[in-house]
Amino acid sequence: MQVEASIERPPTLGERWEDRWEGPDRGIIAAWLRGIEKAREDPVLAQKAIAGELPVLPWKGGLARSIKTKKKIGSLLYLAMWTGLRGESISVNTDIDESRTCTAHGVTVTFTLDIQRLFAAGKEDSNG
Repeated sequence: MQVEASIERPPTLGERWEDRWEGPDRGIIAAWLRGIEKAREDPVLAQKAIAGELPVLPWKGGLARSIKTKKKIGSLLYLAMWTGLRGESISVNTDIDESRTCTAHGVTVTFTLDIQRLFAAGKEDSNG
């Protein structure tokens, strides 16, 4: 599913948790809107995102330090929040993985909504 929203006119979402996180976009817009809010709350974090860093955020995908493999799996919800943090409009296809390389650590993160892949990657992270 293609999910798009303009930074110039961000949509408003319902107050119910189900409306925000269990709708057709699977929470992408809610995460993106939270990123926009977070940029106002933490301008230093926003500047890191603008510079291409993938800082630690509530969703899987950020980096606190470099890792040996130089590859990581993250959530598309992270990518949505990161995009909002950067002050950008959102355009993401929830059926396709997207990748970004962290400018601070040189690690490429592939973002997905595939829960099984995220869970498996979490097991690998805790074992290694």
